[in-house]
Amino acid sequence: MEVVKSNFKDLLPEITKDIEESCFISIDCEFTGINSERNIMPFDSSKEYYEKQLKTSKGFIIIQLGLTMFKKDPEDDLPKLKSYNIYTFPSHRTATFTCQAESLTFLGNNGFDFTKLFTNGISYCTTAEEEKLRSNLKEKQEQRMEQVKKRISSEEQDISSRVFINIPENEREFINNAREQIKRVVDKTLLEAVFEKVTAFQRKLLYELIEQDFYNQVSTSTKNLENNKKALIVSVKRSSEDEMRLENDRIRDDERNLIDSIGLRLIMKEISASKKLIIGHNCLLDIMYLTNQCFQELPEDYDGFKKLIHEKFPYIMDTKFLANSDKFKDIFSSTVLNDVYERLLKKPFNKVNVKWEDEYNTYSLETPKEHEAGYDSFLTGYCFLVILNHLKVPLAPKFEKSKELGAFLNRIALQRILNPYIYLTGNEPIPNRSHVFFIKFPHTWVGSDIHDHFKNYGKIQIAWVDNSTAFISLMNRENSSCVIKTIGKAAGFDIKSFADYQTESERMQKKRKKDESSDQESSLKSDSQPKQKHLETEFQIFESKNWTKNQLRTFLSIAFIIILILCMQQYFINP
Repeated sequence: MEVVKSNFKDLLPEITKDIEESCFISIDCEFTGINSERNIMPFDSSKEYYEKQLKTSKGFIIIQLGLTMFKKDPEDDLPKLKSYNIYTFPSHRTATFTCQAESLTFLGNNGFDFTKLFTNGISYCTTAEEEKLRSNLKEKQEQRMEQVKKRISSEEQDISSRVFINIPENEREFINNAREQIKRVVDKTLLEAVFEKVTAFQRKLLYELIEQDFYNQVSTSTKNLENNKKALIVSVKRSSEDEMRLENDRIRDDERNLIDSIGLRLIMKEISASKKLIIGHNCLLDIMYLTNQCFQELPEDYDGFKKLIHEKFPYIMDTKFLANSDKFKDIFSSTVLNDVYERLLKKPFNKVNVKWEDEYNTYSLETPKEHEAGYDSFLTGYCFLVILNHLKVPLAPKFEKSKELGAFLNRIALQRILNPYIYLTGNEPIPNRSHVFFIKFPHTWVGSDIHDHFKNYGKIQIAWVDNSTAFISLMNRENSSCVIKTIGKAAGFDIKSFADYQTESERMQKKRKKDESSDQESSLKSDSQPKQKHLETEFQIFESKNWTKNQLRTFLSIAFIIILILCMQQYFINP
């Protein structure tokens, strides 16, 4: 089922119900861009991996979210599912985000509907932004209700107490035309007068005109137009019952508009509150982006990040981690989602039959729609179902707590590094890096030069950082202890253990943060200093060159006379 702004409010209760009834929810996201991972090194820790992803992914946003809810059909015990493909796009006018040309081109080539995204995408907001929206709306409604009550309770004013407006010359034609229209409303020859393209000042004049000439004869209301514009509507004076009825209608409209503004966050709040098991494939970025857009800005602190994610989503499983785990790594030669699915079609796995809600039979395994978030969420969930079946874990509420799944819970797969995962509720294993070294070498060196330099220590693996630095991993780890002491010297060559490299990197990182903090403090102090007058600044410049103020005045006078003479000469030469 496709979900866009035009049907979001109608579908929201149904989506909420599906979340509540589900045994697990599989997710997938499409983004405006992703980190290229070129800055990820094979020997990065999980902490370093997160910090790099956080830094390089800032600005990108989710533009499509796929959700598939799986539950057990009580009639035949078959898994029953429903998929939603949700377009998301920020509606607030000041929203900015980053795009990656390669990512958008890729999505376009796979049939992504960008027109639908821009014109009908669902908005989103964080927790703090929702609180502000609700607070602003409450204040607005209270003020409006106070005005309604005043209008209802007010008595006919004495003409002497009326405010007579002073109309600027350039607005008289506008006000005269407005007066004629409102007269027709009072005479009931016009149902209502609509003033659309008016400035804030003209709107003020209209209210004053009504107060002066049509007091207690007409009522006003506003109508939302496109591009966040508003029209002023003038109609025959309403009864107190009509006024309250109209205000209640406005409140209902406000609530519907509020739902549009909060948007995707309403779904993510339900998922978070349900504490249902979330299934993703290689889902670190999905979880990061969803949290950043629908809850709060992600912390730079790694432990703070893990705590936040576990708080919002207590149960997460990553099918990529499952495929890479000790239990399955010998079975899966590739952990790309489609490759995992293809392998699950063969022994030792068995096909799992599923059924769709009748009107939601959107996707089929026989006709794939790759890189549509809704389909990929369905495929991810189906792969998980097959693995569940293989592990003989029955589909049921709270099944994620079964001991067969304990080794996979809350572990998110990482790519391109030897630390295989982030463990949200514990500490990741610290791998032995005693056989790893960081080297610097002349930029003219190639791989064969490095291999030749390490030939006395057996086979090596090279992880290039750039054209003059790399990480070296010894295949024969027993040779690790003697490398630094015995390796040959060469011009421009330097080597240090991985432990020393890490220590230095952490020291440099702390120094950078301290310097950045100092720069910010200096900038704040500088901004708080009173600005010097321009002339005083000029005096200071010359005084720094040991000029007296009298000498400066003399110099400026002479310079002015010279410039004046030159200008006069130019005028008489070319009159």
